[in-house]
Amino acid sequence: MMTTSGNEEYDQICADLKHIRDWDTVLTKWKQTISYRKNRLFNLDLTLHQILDEWPLYKYSKAPELVDIDYNDSFPGNGLNFSNWNHLCTIASDLFEQRIKDPQTKQLKSRVFGKKDALNIDNFNIYTMMLLHAVSLPTHKKYTISDSQNAFTVSVNQSSEVDQAIAEKRKQCLEDNSTLQPFVIVVGDEFNFKNFYVTLDGIKYSFHSYMEAIQYCYKLMFVLNLKYPDECTNVWIFVQKYLFNTVPVINTLINDINNWTSSK
Repeated sequence: MMTTSGNEEYDQICADLKHIRDWDTVLTKWKQTISYRKNRLFNLDLTLHQILDEWPLYKYSKAPELVDIDYNDSFPGNGLNFSNWNHLCTIASDLFEQRIKDPQTKQLKSRVFGKKDALNIDNFNIYTMMLLHAVSLPTHKKYTISDSQNAFTVSVNQSSEVDQAIAEKRKQCLEDNSTLQPFVIVVGDEFNFKNFYVTLDGIKYSFHSYMEAIQYCYKLMFVLNLKYPDECTNVWIFVQKYLFNTVPVINTLINDINNWTSSK
């Protein structure tokens, strides 16, 4: 661990955290070091590998509890705004009909909303989020809507394919000389996804729903001071502003959603 002058006590607590196995003790000491760890993350410009080396507890299955502690310290009471999401889902068909221009995505939109009544909530949420990538387009022209979607959420047919999907993403990042950022993985057949994961540098965290996975992926990037993937930056900024009510803002899309009326 790189030590910081004058913080020997917190250096030692963080060193101890690597070996403590009693989870209640971990939570207590984690809370004691919030400001210290946050200062190191934001001021020392640590790489993801350095972060995981200093705080290997992020590799544990219970890591979402630790991320929640840190996120809630910075943004108390600022969880995913399900009221906003539900409003978006209510007007999504008309909104997408007006704003989606890409022919292939238009076809997907027709298929999704043609099956809407047969879809469970997770599958409808997945496709609604995927269709947003055709509305909040990639910033860089070299990226396609598909690039944006795949950087945000990867789908596989079986759980046994999850590790291979992560390996392929890692290989692509090496070829592009880019950093593999956290992303969501959904498992199942088309319109029948049942398992949801967030992956961080090959580490997998399992969640009960797609939106729960989205919420953790977002919080993880904030807490670890990670950069949004270039391919889908605009969608993550939309999530940041519209679903978590934090700046910056993509005003035009959000205004369209907020001002939508049933008469349109």
